Amino acid sequence: MNAETPATNTVALLDPSVFSGAGAPEAPITMIYNGTKWRPFSNRQQLFRIQFGNLTTPTMTLTGAPGAFALSAQPTIPANLLSIGDTLRFEYRIRRHGTAAMSHALYFGSHATYNSNSAPIGPHTGAVVDLTSHDYSADFTFTSATAGESTRNLAINSSTGSTAITDLSTNINIAADQKAWPACTVLTDSVDLLFLEIIWISGKFV
Repeated sequence: MNAETPATNTVALLDPSVFSGAGAPEAPITMIYNGTKWRPFSNRQQLFRIQFGNLTTPTMTLTGAPGAFALSAQPTIPANLLSIGDTLRFEYRIRRHGTAAMSHALYFGSHATYNSNSAPIGPHTGAVVDLTSHDYSADFTFTSATAGESTRNLAINSSTGSTAITDLSTNINIAADQKAWPACTVLTDSVDLLFLEIIWISGKFV
């Protein structure tokens, strides 16, 4: 956060302008230096949160073909903010229309093309029931500067097979800006994105 090495337990404010994209923070983030690196003061910090209308009047809908939701700008984690051992928690809610086949995912990484990145959530096949709503959540933990472990197919209190927890590395790079892209990989009807949230949880890797 500054060029000089600060004293341990120094507290400073991180300017929210270092973040960009839909749902970016509007107030400074309190940070503390632990003698090695800067961390969120409480060890957990919401970075992005945005609500897209409501069930009656949704404002973020993808219709007719696969692709990324057309956010005003992709939520972007700035280069060198995160450290090995840190976790990003990705959460979103969707509501589908129609009964045709549908699959959705959240991609994350440094590549400018959404589906050239890793997918910490999904792809998940949506139920073929009209007006079905679902919440999705996954943790992505950086196990190196260019790779991580994702709970992308893990169901709470349930076994979901050998691929429930997955190592991901496609265009993962702590030293680069990384963007989040909620998307549909299979779609002929329409899907509403109702909210998107990204939380930073600081941690260690041993």
